[in-house]
Amino acid sequence: MRRVYGGEFIEYFIYQERASPIFYVYGIRYLEPVGAHLIRTSPITNFNANSRRIRTIYRFYTLHHEIDDPAYKALIYALFGHIKLPDFVEELIIAPVSLVIQ
Repeated sequence: MRRVYGGEFIEYFIYQERASPIFYVYGIRYLEPVGAHLIRTSPITNFNANSRRIRTIYRFYTLHHEIDDPAYKALIYALFGHIKLPDFVEELIIAPVSLVIQ
């Protein structure tokens, strides 16, 4: 299956569902035609730390800054983790995001 480019994760973290071998990426994804959104990917199928890319069932993404704050991760999952979709959904767009340069 040919994967489509899904954009760049400006900030992201990898999350594993409880009692499941499946990993997802939550984060702020930027894609030129649609802008920035907070999304959850479909399950990760491949992670390459050297090239800073991940592959999911349908897409591949470029990675930038990994979020390591446990409180932020818990907040995002508490707000959006209850949304259950089949694993074979391309990606879940949670909310639009505004990017402000400081």
